[in-house]
Amino acid sequence: MRAEARKLVLLIVLAVIFVGVLLYRFGVFDERASGSSVAGARSSLARGTVSPGSVMAPKPKVAARAATRGRKSEFPSRAYRPLPLQALESRSPVDGTSARNIFVYYVPPPEPSEPEAPPVPPPLTISAVQPRTVYAGTGDVTITVSGEELPEEVQIFVNGRALPTTRVNPSQLSAVVDRSMMGTPGQLRVEVKDPTGELYSNVLTIAVEAPPKPTYKYIGHIEDTAYLVKGKERPIEAALGKIVGERWQVARINDEKLVLKDIKIGIEHILPIQDRAPSVASSRFSGSRRFQRRFIRPTRRRNQ
Repeated sequence: MRAEARKLVLLIVLAVIFVGVLLYRFGVFDERASGSSVAGARSSLARGTVSPGSVMAPKPKVAARAATRGRKSEFPSRAYRPLPLQALESRSPVDGTSARNIFVYYVPPPEPSEPEAPPVPPPLTISAVQPRTVYAGTGDVTITVSGEELPEEVQIFVNGRALPTTRVNPSQLSAVVDRSMMGTPGQLRVEVKDPTGELYSNVLTIAVEAPPKPTYKYIGHIEDTAYLVKGKERPIEAALGKIVGERWQVARINDEKLVLKDIKIGIEHILPIQDRAPSVASSRFSGSRRFQRRFIRPTRRRNQ
């Protein structure tokens, strides 16, 4: 019991010492002492018993702390200044529908540009060109250009190349387009100009299309008669010079190929032989019984 009592007394003493240190650290005793000395001095002055030099001035440390606390109370820190909520509420929309989206950025309108000048119409106007379509690989083609009041000094230009021009009448001109300008599919640009370039017209085009090709296959021949097949049909006999399919004329026949000429546009097409056995040569072709039984005889009976 005595040991516990000693411990309790020791703890109480330590607590009292700790509290005293804290009070001294924060200047409680100094303020009280200065306050009591000032009060005593005031009472002595009132009674007239105080002598000069008997009043003790407060310590500088205590006066500085008091002045600092006074300034804090008069000028509160900006960190604790209240927010202007009324100003924020007056700026924000009431219904919340017109709130600005922070992710939408204002893009200034483009600077006004000068309006483009309208295109100047050409001095001359051509309304038509004939023909409108030609086939690649054909021969020379004569074209006719129509317009209004075409001057005598103007010429027809095709793809920028001046052609010898014939004046048909005041509203029509004609020229011959060389076949070299129509070798491949594409377009021909046709216009009318004078030699100086001051008079020029609008541009019209002529379409250059790929020529049609025969859909037959060449499978052999007997002397001057060729045999053609189309799809799964039976072979067709085509003698030299005969017209097949309304536009294909048999031009030349040999063991390797057949030449068909398009009578409408004058273009020749080569058909290589497709199915020729070693025994089916020109000298022995007519004696091939297998070929005759399979193709020639049924075709002749059907034609009869």
